[in-house]
Amino acid sequence: MRLVTTSPGATFDYSIHWPRAALLGVPIVESDWVSVPEGLSFDPFAEERCTAARISGGEAGARYRVLNRVTLADDRTLIRALELEAGR
Repeated sequence: MRLVTTSPGATFDYSIHWPRAALLGVPIVESDWVSVPEGLSFDPFAEERCTAARISGGEAGARYRVLNRVTLADDRTLIRALELEAGR
């Protein structure tokens, strides 16, 4: 899992490129972003084989697990995660 360090309250774009092998030629029909614990905001956008979100928020010193869950047209669900740490 990738660790991203950012300033508290910063806003940045993060994208995930889904390999052709994972998608098997099936399009992404839904992309959902969440953080554990809550405390980040997401403004998602998607392209073919790529999901992305403008991520903002976070408290100084907090560490978040960010999950991107995609649903494909054939009802398969795929998940990618990253750790985000809001620096002090």
